Amino acid sequence: VKDAEGELLGYSAQFQDDTPRIDYSREVDRLIAEIREGHLDYRANPEALDKKYRPMLEALNEVVDLVATPTRAATDYIVAIADGVIPDHLRGNWQGDFAHLAQGINSLIDACQVIANTIETIAQGDLRVDAQMRSEDDVLMGSMKRMINDLNGALWEVRESATDISSN
Repeated sequence: VKDAEGELLGYSAQFQDDTPRIDYSREVDRLIAEIREGHLDYRANPEALDKKYRPMLEALNEVVDLVATPTRAATDYIVAIADGVIPDHLRGNWQGDFAHLAQGINSLIDACQVIANTIETIAQGDLRVDAQMRSEDDVLMGSMKRMINDLNGALWEVRESATDISSN
């Protein structure tokens, strides 16, 4: 700083407090670390930040919600199916890859229902049921088809043996 005659009076320094930016960066890092660890219920705390950084952190929390909600729903359905429950179709207004995920889960539900119906028909003694293969690689329905054929073959042999015994 100089006086009116240009004489040096001293030096001046400008100080900028970066604490709010550092706090924001730490909160984002914490959110990313939690998500990376699979903790989709974690949300960053915008209230802990300077007002100018809150909207950005709230937007990041919203992004996490947009991913966590369909992920939780899909997980719940898959766990239910693994437990032997055949739930109603997964519903929701999902877009893009999330819609593809929901369609896949709903196809799995449909396939489980077909399998359950086929098994129930067999359990009621009707071996005329046709186990429809969903693809040429369908291991489950292929096994069921062989089982039905083997049971029908065994019943045919019992019938033939019974006929032979009764005719003698």
